[in-house]
Amino acid sequence: MKRARSILSFLGHNTFVLIAVVVMLASVLGIGGVWYANRLVTDITLKVFGVVETGVSIADQGVTMALNRITESREELALIQADIHTLGKHLQENHPALVALSERLDQRFGPSIEAIQTSLEPAQDALTSIHATLVVINSIPYFQEKVPNLAKVQSTLEDVAGLSADVRQLRTTLRAMAEGKADTLTSQTEDLLLRILQRIDARLARMQKNLENLLDQIHTLQAHIQARKRQVLFGYNLVSVAVTLLFLWIIYSQIVVIRLHIARLKDRSAL
Repeated sequence: MKRARSILSFLGHNTFVLIAVVVMLASVLGIGGVWYANRLVTDITLKVFGVVETGVSIADQGVTMALNRITESREELALIQADIHTLGKHLQENHPALVALSERLDQRFGPSIEAIQTSLEPAQDALTSIHATLVVINSIPYFQEKVPNLAKVQSTLEDVAGLSADVRQLRTTLRAMAEGKADTLTSQTEDLLLRILQRIDARLARMQKNLENLLDQIHTLQAHIQARKRQVLFGYNLVSVAVTLLFLWIIYSQIVVIRLHIARLKDRSAL
């Protein structure tokens, strides 16, 4: 009977040691799995944030470029308006200046208006991509980022279309006078040109305000995305470290268990 108990005790202690070893190995594999999963989710997260950051960068560049073009256009518009005031009467004496004004409109002002649309189109595509990505990201609990207002880009592009029509009317009127079809810049014609210029400037001012507001939203989103990315990656690492420490505690506890049962086995052997 005593021998049977001794055998059962021996088997029991060895069984506990074996289980402890298995738990230790599983814990080691668990640590490796945690950091492998950490790397996977980190890569996926960086790709998702990368899509948003790339879109934000493209939108930032496009809107900034469009704003620069608007500023240049308004400055050029002010010069054209001043020139028209200066020309006034006696068009025949000022004919060379009028020709130069018409050429400047064709070579500098017109292309600047076209460049605004060229700059905004990729920005609109980028913001649309950002919107689609953030809609998915915002479905995650506790993750809410404000999407830039796409309506401002659309409104600005519509204003560009209106600008093109106004610029064509201005160009046609100036070209007719530059070609000598009128000997005098009448008050009615001057008023017409000034009204067109004021309408163009009003559109440009509205576009500038919309784009400045949009650019502020883009910069805010850019800062939030950077901060959110750091928070998410820090959270991943924090969870991974916490789980790793848990596994290390389990490993340590199993070492204690193994040492305890081996000690008891040695005690029985010494009896």
